[in-house]
Amino acid sequence: MRAKDPNASLIGVKYPVLNRGEKPQFNSLLNPFDGVGACITTSCKNPSLAARFLNYGYTEKGRLTYNYGIEGVSYTIENDLPMMTDVVLKNPDGLPIGQAWSVYARGVYPGPYFSEKRFLEIYYVYPEQTAALDAWTDNDMKKHLMPPVSPTPEESSEFAKIMSDVNSLVDEFTLKVIM
Repeated sequence: MRAKDPNASLIGVKYPVLNRGEKPQFNSLLNPFDGVGACITTSCKNPSLAARFLNYGYTEKGRLTYNYGIEGVSYTIENDLPMMTDVVLKNPDGLPIGQAWSVYARGVYPGPYFSEKRFLEIYYVYPEQTAALDAWTDNDMKKHLMPPVSPTPEESSEFAKIMSDVNSLVDEFTLKVIM
């Protein structure tokens, strides 16, 4: 937006609450238990190699590779900290930071490896982004976080039926609000 209008600005708005001064109980951040696991099945042809591959994400070299990519290309080390290069932050092909980063690293996606806590410090280049994160994380979500559960096949089937309608309604309403 700023390329077309230097005065353009966005702000992150806190999640709504019923009464002024309350903290939101929930937000749209990912549940830390969702989708970051890995397993080696009995049909794996080379379980030893698969285990070594998964283990790599928990080594220092794997942490740097998965989170930052290729040293000297997508990141450099400055003051003992990995810093993304302009190939990611100011991509010569015009890719947004997230897309340019994902060319070299998996760090923009959760996975079975050590995720870097500094990711957002690097990813958010505008002060408005950091302010939005502060607004969105000011909540009581941890008090209400549902632990991981495994539904029965019957529960999964019922959930899928219900959520199909719910997701359609949410998508339609979201589009109406935006438009």
